Amino acid sequence: MEQYILVDFTCSDEGADTFDLYVSWIDLKNLLSLPEKETRIKKETRKIINEYLDTEKFIEYAEYYELDESRVFFNIIPLFVNAAATIVPLIKDYCGSESTESSFFVVHFTTVIQANTRKHEVNCGPFVLPK
Repeated sequence: MEQYILVDFTCSDEGADTFDLYVSWIDLKNLLSLPEKETRIKKETRKIINEYLDTEKFIEYAEYYELDESRVFFNIIPLFVNAAATIVPLIKDYCGSESTESSFFVVHFTTVIQANTRKHEVNCGPFVLPK
C-alpha cells in the first residue's frame, strides 16, 4: 500500500466523465527530457505538451503532499477524448456510417465538450499496484 497522487482533468459538461486510466507523470517527464535526436519531439512540442497539461502543477502537488514526483499519475482517457474531439470534426465528411457505432462516434466526437486540461481534480491516497 503506497500513497499516490491521481490527477484527472475536469469537463464543464454537467455529469460528463470518462473512465480512468492513469499513467505515470514521471515516465512522460523522462520521455520529454530525452534528447530530440532520440525522441524526435521538438522543443516547441515539449513546451506545448507541458503547457497543455499544466505539468508545473504536477510538481506542486507532489510538494504539497510531500511525495516524490514519481508518485504522480494522470488520467490519459480525457486526453484521448480531446484528441478525437479535435480530429473528428475535421474528418467527419470522410467517415462512412456503415455501422451504428461509427455514426454514433462521429456525432459524439463532433459535439462532445472537451476536458479542461488546465483545471485538475486531484486526489491523494493509498493505492496498491499489482506485482
